[in-house]
Amino acid sequence: MQGAVTEVRSLYPSEWGMPYPVGLAYVPDRDFLVLFADVNISSPISDSASVVTITPYEDFVGAAILPIAGDNAINLAYAAAADRLLFLDQAASEIVQAPMGSDGIPDAGGLARFDSSELGLGQPQGMVVDAVSRRLFILDNNPAAIVVADLDSGFAFVSEFDLTALPATDLRGLALHPDARTLFVTSPSQGLLFELTVSGSLLNTYNLASLALQDVRGLAFGPSADLTDAPDTIHLFLADNGAFDAVSPLGRIVEAALPPQDSSGVVTLRFAVIGDYGKDNEAEARVAALIQGWNPDFIVTTGDNNYPDGAASTIDDNIGKYFGRFIGNYQGAYGPGSAVNRFWPSLGNHDWRSMTCVVDSCSSAYLDYFTLPNNERYYAADYGLVRLFAVDSESGEPDGRSQDSAQAAWLSSQLAASTACYNVVFFHRAPYGSGRHGSSSTMQWPFAAWGAQAVLSGHDHLYERLEVGGIPYIVNGAGGATLYNFENIGNLPAEAISIVRYNQDYGAMLVTATTTGITYQFYTAGGILIDSYTVAKECESAPPTFTPTMTPTATPTVTPTVTTVPDATETPTVTATVNNSSNGPDYLHLPIMVK
Repeated sequence: MQGAVTEVRSLYPSEWGMPYPVGLAYVPDRDFLVLFADVNISSPISDSASVVTITPYEDFVGAAILPIAGDNAINLAYAAAADRLLFLDQAASEIVQAPMGSDGIPDAGGLARFDSSELGLGQPQGMVVDAVSRRLFILDNNPAAIVVADLDSGFAFVSEFDLTALPATDLRGLALHPDARTLFVTSPSQGLLFELTVSGSLLNTYNLASLALQDVRGLAFGPSADLTDAPDTIHLFLADNGAFDAVSPLGRIVEAALPPQDSSGVVTLRFAVIGDYGKDNEAEARVAALIQGWNPDFIVTTGDNNYPDGAASTIDDNIGKYFGRFIGNYQGAYGPGSAVNRFWPSLGNHDWRSMTCVVDSCSSAYLDYFTLPNNERYYAADYGLVRLFAVDSESGEPDGRSQDSAQAAWLSSQLAASTACYNVVFFHRAPYGSGRHGSSSTMQWPFAAWGAQAVLSGHDHLYERLEVGGIPYIVNGAGGATLYNFENIGNLPAEAISIVRYNQDYGAMLVTATTTGITYQFYTAGGILIDSYTVAKECESAPPTFTPTMTPTATPTVTPTVTTVPDATETPTVTATVNNSSNGPDYLHLPIMVK
């Protein structure tokens, strides 16, 4: 439990003709709150609904009656794209779109209706729009789940996240924090507020008891109306429906403050993973735009950073043009780079085409371009919560690439000495895979036994998540080079289980590590979530600082200061994986996997 939510003030919308508010949305461009309720409160179903627009400072803007069935008044959201309000008419299986007028009042004459039957909703209890991913999130409570629809394709189904593991059966209301980009839902019977990742994983639980809510309904985040607060203060607004009898209070809008996060609480680290991307083409540009929107703490690559031959003449256009702001000691033409290195590549076969080595001393465009630790071909970088281990999987590696090589001995000893909660190993050639190249037996090292929590690779231009030795092995090579087919389905070694396969579009991974678990997600370049896999784990959260030693290239290095975390105290457990993955016509609808 992260503490109690506290009341800042209450607004009473009865003075604007809405005694029992249900739905709630915030319109940031205008700084308006939109309230939504049935017109006929004495009947559970009506043919029209009332919308009232106010400012957070309690100024009345306007009102409208919309020809929308009001039995689902909690299901209201605002979509900044096209400046529209969204309503859900569950009886008609429709999402209704109403454009906002210039006066801030929805236009009843401009309604558009979209079929929502394919979303499979049972008992929708709130919805919200993520303006970044352009997705509509709908809370369904029969059974408990979050259903995701695409704004740009007529609200087509994207994915669904199971919430039945939450300690509540009466989930209601849905809001998205605009800064943290986390979801919030309530349990009215328990007086609790749950904070979730955008893939449905539980992050925090808050107590609502001090708000004395009668019947909490819609939720929305907006800036504080208290001029004594900092300008960027964000508060949660809750629609309390009150009760429909003479002795009970009328409804209200409660502005509430979340408790400040304890410095010893949840620590979050977010990073992107791309592979086989360095083509300077439209596909890479799409993937790069996706990653820029995430604003990750750093980027990891699974090789083939510079097609076709790893040459100095192409490297900046293939890498710096798209990711220069993440690269430390950046000497390219695309901006100033990063004050500390936030780009951690691994060598692929195309990068190796410009590599020459004499004994254990190597030179190449790749080594000249990057400033990396150790010998730069394989190295470790520590972010406290997460420790990265880049490995060279190419046959030319002077220190070898077999399990008994000098390079493998280095990795084994580094993993044994690591105090990070999550040890992530990454390189190019996949130890296990169902794609064109299949499995690389040479790279089938005992990573889990040595202490790795995940193994990331590329080489096959697709996405596949497997399980080997109790940890995820992920092939992520869909960053920009021509996509491959799955040509080795059924040819995996017995110890490998293929769980999710996808090759229909380019994309990248977003990995979110906290002191309570780590989530691996793969998104298409269009922002569609294909796979989400969470491992719960309790970590220490007061990390000391640690500085990796960098190897200089053409100019003096930048030395990032990062942190370490003591060993975790619990064994990780898998909480969920998400469906909607494909591998051509035979693998279009993989089931939701729960381990």
